[in-house]
Amino acid sequence: MADELSAALAVRFGFEVEVIIRSAGDLAQLVAGNPYPEGDPSRVCVAFLDSALSPEVLAAVTELAEAREAVTSAGIDLYIHFGDGLAASTLGVRLPIVIRPRIATVRTMRTVTKLADLLG
Repeated sequence: MADELSAALAVRFGFEVEVIIRSAGDLAQLVAGNPYPEGDPSRVCVAFLDSALSPEVLAAVTELAEAREAVTSAGIDLYIHFGDGLAASTLGVRLPIVIRPRIATVRTMRTVTKLADLLG
């Protein structure tokens, strides 16, 4: 389905977009499993990945986390707490580089929760 959506978006908008799909159950599980429930939901994010990270790549991502940041693996996806916000984060900037050739899309917990509620 992801490939079909990607192809349809390319036809409609004239450029290719990678698509990552999660089920309603996956989203509900991510909301329920949030390891940073006290964090600001605009600064706690889920990085949806197209494939799981190796232990070495996960370690490299975790090493990028600064003092007020944390990374927790959730199977194929990652929870990331950007304590000072995504825009101010070296981890946020370097994440796509470190995880290559994988693709990711990052959404705030606020958005993930709204999507889970809509699909629930």
